Amino acid sequence: MITMNGLTKDEIEEIVIALDERIGDEFHDVIARTLSNSDGFKNRSDDWEVSDEDVYTIKMELAMDYLMEYRQFKNEPKN
Repeated sequence: MITMNGLTKDEIEEIVIALDERIGDEFHDVIARTLSNSDGFKNRSDDWEVSDEDVYTIKMELAMDYLMEYRQFKNEPKN
């Protein structure tokens, strides 16, 4: 079945899976790189880790940003 944008549902699902895997592979590396540049992070002990709660808060913020972007896109007047 082809969607309104020309991709099939299967193609969309394949892209979603690939992006999820890629983001999952890079997720913790991005957190580590970002925090390593933070002054607050430098003052923490070596065994400090990002909590599961923080990870899910980050993921929720990311999802909400995508949702807001989508809502803005859908509300834009079409030419």
